[in-house]
Amino acid sequence: MRTVEGSEVNQVKKLLIISAVVLLALAITAGGIYMHILNMIENPHSAGNYPIKIEVPKGTTPKGIASILIYHDLIKSERVFLWEVKREKLGTQLQAGYYIFEEPLNMPDVIHKLITEGGRMPPQRYTFLEGLTIEKYASALKKREEIDSKEYLEIATSSWRNLSFKFADEIPEGASLEGYLFPQTYLIEEPSAKKIVQTQLRHFENVFKQEYVDKCKAMYLTIHECVTLASIVEAEAGATAEMPIVASVFWNRLDDGWTLDCNATLAYSLGIDGYLLSTKQLKIDDPYNTYKYKGLPPGPICSPSENAINAVLYPADTDYFFFVAKGDGTSAFSKTLTEHERNIRKYLR
Repeated sequence: MRTVEGSEVNQVKKLLIISAVVLLALAITAGGIYMHILNMIENPHSAGNYPIKIEVPKGTTPKGIASILIYHDLIKSERVFLWEVKREKLGTQLQAGYYIFEEPLNMPDVIHKLITEGGRMPPQRYTFLEGLTIEKYASALKKREEIDSKEYLEIATSSWRNLSFKFADEIPEGASLEGYLFPQTYLIEEPSAKKIVQTQLRHFENVFKQEYVDKCKAMYLTIHECVTLASIVEAEAGATAEMPIVASVFWNRLDDGWTLDCNATLAYSLGIDGYLLSTKQLKIDDPYNTYKYKGLPPGPICSPSENAINAVLYPADTDYFFFVAKGDGTSAFSKTLTEHERNIRKYLR
């Protein structure tokens, strides 16, 4: 029988020691990986700038959701997220919607938020002030992460005819929705640029009731002309209570064949904030220059309130042809140019 020599015994011992070291190293590595994964699961990821709002579109796969969460720094690893979702068999329970994360959450809490109705964002509040333009509305929406302000501007100015709107045929070809995006505070679920425009149009339809449509017909006034004049009243009136009087001034000028002499219309066309214009600007050949051209400009210059629309259709009965801002939010009205010049010297000196 062959015997094992001492050198061979030593070699076997070395192999056993090396194997043990390798196994230990693998165990340590595996343990380290396990602890690293456990850390990513159990500890909140706090790299984001909270609060964080996200949208999970309908039909998004778990992998797509993981990508959204990574993009917004809400989780540390897409792979670990997907592994955890698969391990818990929750892939089909992840819901589309809008979510707001007020603080860092660990992965189980993030997943729980995505599978419960309570994790979805509540309806979002949007306030559109009267007297502002489409451009101003789009600019305000830039601050809202969940809304594409460029898309809002594009829809409202160019592609809006793809939407359903009761008064679409009243708006001249090639015109925007200026004047028709009703100013109001809205609560909108799952908001988008398109949905906001649609909501504003629906509200305009509700406000511009049949009574107003009939009144326009009785006054031989198109709805577009009504909204245009209402936008001018909105821009020029210092106080809501004075809107019927301001409307009467413009109606008196129109009825007598005068120019409207309204700074706000030309300022709108020139894209100027404020209505203080130079003598040179007032001579510009522009269809919105109501110092140069009689009648109404081509279209609205802002979004008028219902008060302004009502004032146009039911103006005060006055003999006023002029008014000037007094500096306190109200206006001084006058019947003659002499009275008007006196008021200018008194209030604009």
